[in-house]
Amino acid sequence: MNKSQIPIPKHINDFLDWIDIEKGLSNKTQENYRRFLEKFLLWLKANKLDSLLPHQLTSEHIWNYRVFLSRQSHTRQNQTLKKTTQNCYLIALRALLGYFVAKDIQSTPPDKIALSRPDKEETVKFLTLEQLNKLFSTPDTTNIQGLRDRAILESFFSTGMRISELTSLNREQIKIKPGMVDIELGIVGKGGRARTIYFSKGAVEWLGKYLSARDENKEDKEKALFINYSGKKKCSASVNPKSHRKKFEKIYYFSRFAHHNYSSRIEAQFCNRSFKSGR
Repeated sequence: MNKSQIPIPKHINDFLDWIDIEKGLSNKTQENYRRFLEKFLLWLKANKLDSLLPHQLTSEHIWNYRVFLSRQSHTRQNQTLKKTTQNCYLIALRALLGYFVAKDIQSTPPDKIALSRPDKEETVKFLTLEQLNKLFSTPDTTNIQGLRDRAILESFFSTGMRISELTSLNREQIKIKPGMVDIELGIVGKGGRARTIYFSKGAVEWLGKYLSARDENKEDKEKALFINYSGKKKCSASVNPKSHRKKFEKIYYFSRFAHHNYSSRIEAQFCNRSFKSGR
């Protein structure tokens, strides 16, 4: 291991290039790492350690930084940072130390940074079959908007896709032939990672009904699979993920469910179902 003569703050840009090229992390993740490391750099400066070299970083420095994080307030009510938020800052610092290891730069090993135990572990409550059926039957499928919403709900549960991924699909990606009971599709998701998703029989059925209704409208030339029907035009470009998340909230409310975090709950239910089926 080499002893770098470059202060820690001056390694940050090279670190961000490394997680981009070597790790293939998305731009958003890089921005998050930069933002989380900025607090560490401010702490170094406040303690007159901004000229600290990587091999001079000790376990005592890291402990003092953890104490600093635990006593930080970030609201008008002077509430301290949650343990999960503190962990985000520690994970970023641990990644920086991992970069030093990869580049043979002597410093404190990443495994010396232990994450804090969350204040309260959240448990995921699964929807029952009755609740799922009630949720899926909420959209009014006598019109095109309802057919679209039912197709989205069925696809969302079937594939486990994120809403942003689901609403970015194009019409030409879904080819439904007579007698087809499922669809296998390759997509590129978060962080540029490719994976295969599967549309179930129910999803294929409602996607078929929705696309058939769209085919009847000769003015519909939109390429997006799921399009927006609000506004002056009868049909317009792809639905906005944020607006459709709000629509899901309305569907969830009108179906009279007491549970919250509907999308995370359905995603968790998808993972549980996939695990049991071996997919």
